[in-house]
Amino acid sequence: MTEALLATAPAALPLTVSGHTFRMIPVRGGAFDMGDEAGDLWDACRPVHSVRLGDFCIGQFPVTQALWRAVAGGPSPALPKGAGPISSKKSALKARSLR
Repeated sequence: MTEALLATAPAALPLTVSGHTFRMIPVRGGAFDMGDEAGDLWDACRPVHSVRLGDFCIGQFPVTQALWRAVAGGPSPALPKGAGPISSKKSALKARSLR
C-alpha cells in the first residue's frame, strides 16, 4: 500500500478516522548506518550496522489524545507527563511551531 501512496501522493495524504482528519506523509525507505561510533552508549548500540527501512507513512503533526482514541479505540497508555499524545490540536500546532 505505501508503494502506491508514494507513486500517487507525493504530498500529504488526508485520512479520516471516526471524524478526525489527519495527514500522512509518504516517506521513501532506504538504508543508513545506525549505532554507536564513539563507544559512549549502551552495548545494544554497538557495533555500527546498516539498517534498511521499507517505504512508510508518518503523521504530519504530533498525535492528539482525541486522534489516539479515534484510531486506537481507547485512551492513550499511561506514560510519563509529556511522553504521550498531546492534549489538543492547538498544542499540536504550538509543538510544530517550536521546531
